[in-house]
Amino acid sequence: MSGMYGPANRKQSIATVQAALDAGIDLIDSGDFYGMGHNEMLLAEALHGVPRDRFVVSVKFGALRDPAGVGRAMMHGLPP
Repeated sequence: MSGMYGPANRKQSIATVQAALDAGIDLIDSGDFYGMGHNEMLLAEALHGVPRDRFVVSVKFGALRDPAGVGRAMMHGLPP
């Protein structure tokens, strides 16, 4: 959804989340590492107006990337 794996399409991403909910999928998993928070903003838009008891959101956090987008591991909660 964020374009991390190639070009992203906002409308298609939102439609995909809504189709998943319509199909009965209720766990939405994301992480700030993908798109630097972009996915979470898209999810907020896609889930707007959906009753809160229809889904669970799981968000991973703490992974780091430098300004060039290169991932960096963390050890004991601290950057290397």
